[in-house]
Amino acid sequence: MKNCSKTAFAVLLMGFFVLAVMRCGGGGGGGGVGGGSPSYSGVTDQAAITAGNAEELALGAFIGGKTAGGPGTGITSSGTLDSYQNHVSSLNSPYSARNVIKNLKSVVDALSLQGENGGMSLTALIPRSGTEQGDCQGSVSYSGSVNDVAGSFNFTFDFRGYSDDCVTYFTGSADASGVIDLFSLEIASMSMHLNALSVTGGSNPVTLDGDWSYDGTVFPIIERMDIVLTDQGTGKDYWLNNYEVTITNSFHPPSCSYDVISVTGRYYDHDHGYVDIS
Repeated sequence: MKNCSKTAFAVLLMGFFVLAVMRCGGGGGGGGVGGGSPSYSGVTDQAAITAGNAEELALGAFIGGKTAGGPGTGITSSGTLDSYQNHVSSLNSPYSARNVIKNLKSVVDALSLQGENGGMSLTALIPRSGTEQGDCQGSVSYSGSVNDVAGSFNFTFDFRGYSDDCVTYFTGSADASGVIDLFSLEIASMSMHLNALSVTGGSNPVTLDGDWSYDGTVFPIIERMDIVLTDQGTGKDYWLNNYEVTITNSFHPPSCSYDVISVTGRYYDHDHGYVDIS
């Protein structure tokens, strides 16, 4: 099944919906700096939305991070085809917080499910550890256990320049725990803590620190984040605070599908301050 052109169009509509909400002053939600949140060093006041920063803040809030944080980005507000293509490039940037998490999740999924292809056993707790080489470069070591009766797992991962796609390279550590569906042998829910995980490969390498969770047992699917993304080149931080994403897949036969994505929470831009998304 292929994704039709409605995919990019639906995502862009959501990006401009976020922009409209912010221009109207935003809603509630979000939280202050401190507590158990990751460290953030940027402006903590509410952002003043202007014609010069509205588009940048809207896209940053939607994708999770600086819109210029990867190849092929660079936002204009001309309304031309070039501007449209730049929007799509920003939304697809592999160095935004949401897309980094998506790539990392696929690695964690595969390693957590390793050895389960033959079905779950009757042994309650199975310790597992090992080292895997990346398809392109580097390695990842993991240690933890899987409970084959409860379907739960708990692992620590240590990445050393690991890459499967030859685009993003992970260095650092992450802790993951979750639940495996005992019938489909797929990850049903997961939580991850990122410990200053470095992601390189583009012109603007980034570091992620904080927490992410995924719940695929509900409809629509829910992702939650409290993550600070740091641009390693500038040292500037971008914080997704009390950030929640709901994802609903829409399928239109015979060959067209797209995701409807909703975002709520608070986004902090290092230079401009925060905006609330609702």
